[in-house]
Amino acid sequence: MLTGKVRAVLDQSLGTGSTELADVAKMLALHPRTVQRQLGVEGQPFASILDDVRRARARAYLTTTDMPLSQVAHLVGFSEQAVLTRCAWRWWGRTPSAVRRESRPLSGSALRDRG
Repeated sequence: MLTGKVRAVLDQSLGTGSTELADVAKMLALHPRTVQRQLGVEGQPFASILDDVRRARARAYLTTTDMPLSQVAHLVGFSEQAVLTRCAWRWWGRTPSAVRRESRPLSGSALRDRG
């Protein structure tokens, strides 16, 4: 399926290369319209695949690293941190900081304070 190939190219390109349809199609040696058409047949619009890849990568960075949010935003292909924040609200219903905070296990002192 082309969806998997597009997802793989986007995953490699995210934060380091172009995530534009034309550039992804070029990497797959296909015409952009062919990519659009085939993804449509598979029920996976290009924008939706890109959004899924960004969401998964953002969650991984937020939950497994302490890198600044501005760097996370850049690595998932956003021009500024505000875009990451808007997408986090859409994806998870909370801010990137809240996603990060909620993914951390409670420390011993935090457990005592709750008890």
